[in-house]
Amino acid sequence: MHEEFALQYEKRWLKKFGLTYYGCCEPLHNKMSILKTIPNLRKVSCSPWCKVDKMVEQIGTDYVISIKPNPAIFAEDNWNLEVARKLLETSLEKTRGCHVEIIAKDLSTMRGQPQRLWEWADMAIRTVEKFRH
Repeated sequence: MHEEFALQYEKRWLKKFGLTYYGCCEPLHNKMSILKTIPNLRKVSCSPWCKVDKMVEQIGTDYVISIKPNPAIFAEDNWNLEVARKLLETSLEKTRGCHVEIIAKDLSTMRGQPQRLWEWADMAIRTVEKFRH
């Protein structure tokens, strides 16, 4: 139904652009066969509900996998940077050898503690460094 009700119409517009990023919050791991028909596709969203293993299996190095960690980690009562690190490491381990970007998005609250985002960003940079090569 995705192809029938959305993608066939979206592709009319997407072909007008040089490069395309596709996806948002929906799990796309079972839709790569239709997404590969998008002209100039460069990046594909890997939301918290995606099965990363399946994305990697279907994408390989053909596209950038845009990892979006679950934003709920920032809104929990007790800020646990170690849990956030482990979740990020799990995704990075599964995407090793792929082209990856990480986007923290849909952050609606940090419980009045904006430093959570700064701490997460510092942790993410240190964690990514471990996976660079």
